[in-house]
Amino acid sequence: MTTRTPCDPLVERWADAVLVVARPTGHLEPAEVAAALAARRVVAAVQEGTVYARPGTVAVHVGIERGARSAGTARVALDDHGTPSPGPTRHELAGLLAADLQADVTVGGRLVVGPDGRQRRAPRDGGREPAACRTIYAWRADQYATHTLLPLATRLGVPVSHVETAGWIVAWPTEPTATLEPRPGFGRSHEPWFIGWRMGDEHGLVAKRPGERRFVAAASPSMRPVGSMAHTEASHLAALLAEPARWNGAEPGVRAASLREHGPAIPPALDDAALDDPARLLPAASRHLGLPRVALEVLDGAAPQDVAQTVPARRGQVGAAAAGIAAVMLDRPRGTGPLAQLRLLFWEVPLLRLALGTAVLLLGAMLVANQRTGQVTFGALEWAMAVLFVVYGTGTIVTGTALLVRRRRRTRN
Repeated sequence: MTTRTPCDPLVERWADAVLVVARPTGHLEPAEVAAALAARRVVAAVQEGTVYARPGTVAVHVGIERGARSAGTARVALDDHGTPSPGPTRHELAGLLAADLQADVTVGGRLVVGPDGRQRRAPRDGGREPAACRTIYAWRADQYATHTLLPLATRLGVPVSHVETAGWIVAWPTEPTATLEPRPGFGRSHEPWFIGWRMGDEHGLVAKRPGERRFVAAASPSMRPVGSMAHTEASHLAALLAEPARWNGAEPGVRAASLREHGPAIPPALDDAALDDPARLLPAASRHLGLPRVALEVLDGAAPQDVAQTVPARRGQVGAAAAGIAAVMLDRPRGTGPLAQLRLLFWEVPLLRLALGTAVLLLGAMLVANQRTGQVTFGALEWAMAVLFVVYGTGTIVTGTALLVRRRRRTRN
């Protein structure tokens, strides 16, 4: 097993990038891809595409220059008599490999280059098979987080099941989907949070604890470095590319979760054994974060009891945002602090909310009326306060009325 230290000069100069090679009309062997890379002296490592839940494809990890102005102009490492040297760009290499192998080559999860050199956008789910993928989202929060669940379901495009247990909310796609949403809108109030996935033979996670930087880790079956002269810088770089989880702590296929530069350190709880064995990674991370048992049970395919469900919003993310705001205003407040108790009082007694909204709205209206009659001269700050009173008072009256109507309907039913 090859490891590196943070001061490894190769890692200071070269980063890890992924190409995914698939032959539209037939099976593709890793040995074919390795031979094509070796013929062009590319420093790389190859792996069967079952890691990405795409049987019959091959994942290629190549070294690219760090610090390039953009990922599109970053050059791939070539073996120059044992020394890694800049070669073609990733897109140029993708075109060469596509022609050599008569295959489609996906670059960075965004662009597909065909054998004829034509380019098209890659599917959002990376072409993975949904039935081979599982994902869970877990977080702690004072609120039940409808404003998080609804946007999550809308982004995934499928209903999201969820349970609340041991102070955690655990959510997962109800229907098989290969789409991963690595930034579902968690905020500071939700820390710690955890996203875990199994995609084919690969297990990975994105997580964050309070006061710490988020970390990303993945474990998958070992990759094979492309042949090179032994005991050279090029062979060492190829060996590093064969262990991306250890190298940069990230699953490179998840674009939105990718780390900048070296990224945060992986917690000591995720030791070598966890990173080397996919079966150990998620249980180790679960213990580190104190996740409830149901999180791993869902990843194993078990369905818990008393599951609720959130369906995608009809009007996309705009509809999800509007519904989320309404849920924050209308759902029963949680928490034990003085402010939470006050919010709970106004939720349980809608007439109090109506009285407060009416008083604030009248205050704002009086300020505007006095200015219009010349009794008071307003500056920008006073106008802002008057508008705030009017908006807050109107919103409080609307939510109070909605709570009162909802309560009367429930009483009637």
